[in-house]
Amino acid sequence: MRDGHPSADTRTAERFALDKGAHASAAASGGGALAGNGADANASAAAVVTTAVGAVALVAGGDVTIASLSHNDASASGNGLTVGVAGVGVVLGTATAGGGSDASLAGGGSVSAGGDFSLASHSDNSATASTVSSGGGLASGQGAVATATVSASDQSTLGSGAQVTAGGDSVVQGRATNNASATAGSGSFG
Repeated sequence: MRDGHPSADTRTAERFALDKGAHASAAASGGGALAGNGADANASAAAVVTTAVGAVALVAGGDVTIASLSHNDASASGNGLTVGVAGVGVVLGTATAGGGSDASLAGGGSVSAGGDFSLASHSDNSATASTVSSGGGLASGQGAVATATVSASDQSTLGSGAQVTAGGDSVVQGRATNNASATAGSGSFG
């Protein structure tokens, strides 16, 4: 790399990256002789990044990389407080992360790299949900539900008839890192 530009013997055929996030929060409070409240927070992040190189010939004296990268992050949080002679409160939180990354070299395409060849897709996905519901009174009932779901996939494809020649290592990989976390708490006193 020279002056922030790839040197003549290195070629990045295609490289796309996307960072997507969704965040939601909800709060509810109530009071009185008869009190009731509810809060519902929903967040979803599901970007799909596709990097596709068609039936072309790529020639480089150095490395050739075809890569697709994505990051989907969803978080939802909810809080509720109910106080009264009789009080009921419900708090819901749902976070969903999906999507993924796809990288491909089409059938009939060819790569000739003097160095390494890499065809890679990677996504890092997380969903976090947390809820808390509390209240008090002579009669009090509280509920909290938190749900976190991650479903993402990555795919790296060499099309039928694609040809790759490399002077170094050749790597084809698809990798997804998925994390989900949900916590819910509720309490009543009276």
